[in-house]
Formats: sequence, structure tokens, C-alpha cells
Amino acid sequence: MTGAVGDDEQLYRRVQDRVGEQLCYQIVDGRPVFLHAAFNDPKKRPSVDRAILKYRGDPQLSRQTSQDGIVSLQAAGIRRLGPISKVNEKAKPTGDKYDVDVTADTVLGNCSHAVVVMSPSTPGSGTFKRLKEGLARLATEAGWAVQPHSVLPERYGYQFRDVLNCLLHRLRGRL
Repeated sequence: MTGAVGDDEQLYRRVQDRVGEQLCYQIVDGRPVFLHAAFNDPKKRPSVDRAILKYRGDPQLSRQTSQDGIVSLQAAGIRRLGPISKVNEKAKPTGDKYDVDVTADTVLGNCSHAVVVMSPSTPGSGTFKRLKEGLARLATEAGWAVQPHSVLPERYGYQFRDVLNCLLHRLRGRL
């Protein structure tokens, strides 16, 4: 864990053309319109990268292939998606509500990794779909931070610089 994710932090989400058979975005009148599949996650915790922990805040560094695009979302905007009400099969609210948060979730090789979570517990698939639809709306409002199918920059040395950037961030947080 590399500390709390601040409301003012920018977060990068890598978006592919499609996940399986599902489209992640469409181009409408020259602008991307993101679909909920762009935020699919088997654990119902969509991952993002914290810009503050990327070398020079470069969104390009969140790409894995040249086909990937990057959207930049603000943590406060994501949190404002909550609370999300759970509804029954007749679309009536059950009274259960899920808060939305962004938490640091460092993984090996990516100390900038964070996840969008719902609490108090893992939501059902309908509730999670509404979260993904909210995230897709935010992404559509923001547009691309990095266009897909653009040249992938040389990655040599960036991972090392990311690690140094993360260590500096940790040290600043403890001083």
C-alpha cells in the first residue's frame, strides 16, 4: 500500500477495443463513448493507475500495447458515483447502499496500481454494472488522455523510474 488516494488525484484506466466479445467504446461524431465493458473486472474491483506515482505523470506508461487507449478520471468524481442503491429483480431499491472508493493496491511491478471498490461488501452483478455505467459516463465526459492505436513509446528505464517515484512518494508521506 502506498498511502491514501487523494480526491484530487488523477487515475489512468487502460481501455482496450473490446473485452471478449464486448465492445469497450464506440466513436460517435468523432468522440469516444465508453461502454460499461471498459470497466469489467472479475473481482468487481476495476483497476486504475495513480498518475502521481507514474514517472512524470505520463499516462502512456499505463499502456501495455499500442492498441490500448487511456482515460484519466479524478478520484473525487469516482467517489461521487456512490452511494449506489441495490435493486431487486423488479428494479425496486432494497435499502442496501454501496459506497464507492478508490484505494491503493500495489502489485508487483506496478506500485501505482489502485482499485475502485464498493463497500460494505462485494456487490451483486446488477449493482456492479451500475458502477461500471457510472465510470463509463465519467470516461465519456473526459475523453481520451491517450488515443488507442498510437505509437507506443520506448519503455526502457520507465519501470525503474516508476519504482523510484513510488519510493519518493512513500518517503514524503512519512516525513
